[in-house]
Amino acid sequence: MKKFLKMHFRFARVLGLYFIGATVISLSTYSFYYFRSPWALLIIIGMTFTISFLGPLWCRIFLKSKLYKGKYEEKLYSFTRNQEIKLQGIYTINSQSSQAFTCGFARSKSVFYHSNILENHPYDEIKAVMAHELGHQAHGDITLYTSIIAIILVLSSILNVALFSYIKTNSIVLLFFCFLTTAISLPIVLVISRWREGLADQYVYDLLKDKTAFARFLERLLKYWEKENGIKVGRTISPIARLFLTHPFIYDRIRVFK
Repeated sequence: MKKFLKMHFRFARVLGLYFIGATVISLSTYSFYYFRSPWALLIIIGMTFTISFLGPLWCRIFLKSKLYKGKYEEKLYSFTRNQEIKLQGIYTINSQSSQAFTCGFARSKSVFYHSNILENHPYDEIKAVMAHELGHQAHGDITLYTSIIAIILVLSSILNVALFSYIKTNSIVLLFFCFLTTAISLPIVLVISRWREGLADQYVYDLLKDKTAFARFLERLLKYWEKENGIKVGRTISPIARLFLTHPFIYDRIRVFK
């Protein structure tokens, strides 16, 4: 099974997202079902935004991230200030991969680097990654994603409970509705994710003078990922496989920046 998931890593990633989504939708649906009050929906919305705002805290706790104090610290903070974006912090996660992400909004905006980037990539690539993550913050993507999740949770909870109340059957059917609404909503979320990632890439393209720095980062990221997982990523991808992507296809992204 492990080998299969490695070979079909795009499917495995989406499958993981699906079960996370199904779990969250199930929790919100059953909460609304048992409380049967609009207040339950307001609490779901409030909790969604609270959890998102505290995203950097969860990363520090569960991913054991640490505030970055390395040689590029001042350069990176200076770069963010030049873009008029104030970060709560830049953090590093001990890892052999070359991933990075941003989370939090308003005063909790933060960027997280996997340590391999900061240790084994040149600064121009590190800066390019920061530009991409700042693109997400400049476009308000974290707030957008949080709002979309809140809307999906509220609508799916209302719809699932309404359908279940109409057919009046065993409560296990309500769980089936939760998994069904997740299957319907996930492709929409993936389309939005690819769109916003593309906009963040465009932010990098418009911001950096040396646009090839981001292409070199993506090539190095791919190299480390293939070495770590023992898998070669093909240079082409089928239309069906594209549906399972959270980002634009990596070779398409590399070509744009070359």
